Amino acid sequence: MGENILTYDKLKEDYGDIKTKDGEYIIVNEVPYYDSIYKGHNKQEYYKGIGIKIGDEIDSDGFVPAYELKWDINDENKIPPCDWDKPKEINENGYYQVLEMDIE
Repeated sequence: MGENILTYDKLKEDYGDIKTKDGEYIIVNEVPYYDSIYKGHNKQEYYKGIGIKIGDEIDSDGFVPAYELKWDINDENKIPPCDWDKPKEINENGYYQVLEMDIE
């Protein structure tokens, strides 16, 4: 029978991590993406990304909670446009598989 392989280290190596007061997160989509919403006549613009929190309990199928991270845009004309180390919001949003199931 095969062996389950924990891929936190691989994900961290591939995508890097950010440390917040709430914990350490790995952004699992390669590049955070631009998004916006309108509240009345005010447009709110930000970048969003999906991450996992290191240390969350892994379920029997190899999944952990996923989180949606949002960053304020400080200056869209500068690179980077956001302070990637300081997300504005972090909210749980679905699940992400961190174990590769080796089936033989």
